[in-house]
Amino acid sequence: MRRQVLRVKGCFAGSKTENLLEQGDMGHEIELLVGTDLRDGNGTTRAINWCGCIVQDPHPAVRALGFLPEEGHGVYVARWCHGSSVHQYGLYALQWIVEVNGKPTPSLDAFVDVTKTIEHGEFVRIRTVHLNGKPRVLTLKQDLQYWPTWELRFDLETATWRCKTVKALDSGVL
Repeated sequence: MRRQVLRVKGCFAGSKTENLLEQGDMGHEIELLVGTDLRDGNGTTRAINWCGCIVQDPHPAVRALGFLPEEGHGVYVARWCHGSSVHQYGLYALQWIVEVNGKPTPSLDAFVDVTKTIEHGEFVRIRTVHLNGKPRVLTLKQDLQYWPTWELRFDLETATWRCKTVKALDSGVL
């Protein structure tokens, strides 16, 4: 009979195993009732462009790394644009925005609710947590003239992307 040892390579952040197992666990035999997590396989279906950065739910590759900030993980900065407000003030990809002006942003809906109240030219305090776990606070100035807030949503029924303006200088909140 051949003996085998199983070792935990990692846990998907936000999964049911996250609090039961840790990377590198191995040893004596134990029984755990974990259950399964539902994954729809759709990938990114919603993204928001705010001040020149693209925020979204963390995609599976990020979650597979096994880290999500304790504060909430719904607004992951996936990309930023050169010359934008976020670029000028130093907000880059690979981090989560966990607070805007002292208000928690644990989800994309919460993030939109907070940011649509911010006016053109207003300074905004952002608290972030980097993919490596390092927290940071920075301030940036919202520029709705050149960097309006808009949202992309994938419609599963029609298999099309829809773009909607959330807030711009000339149109206000929609």
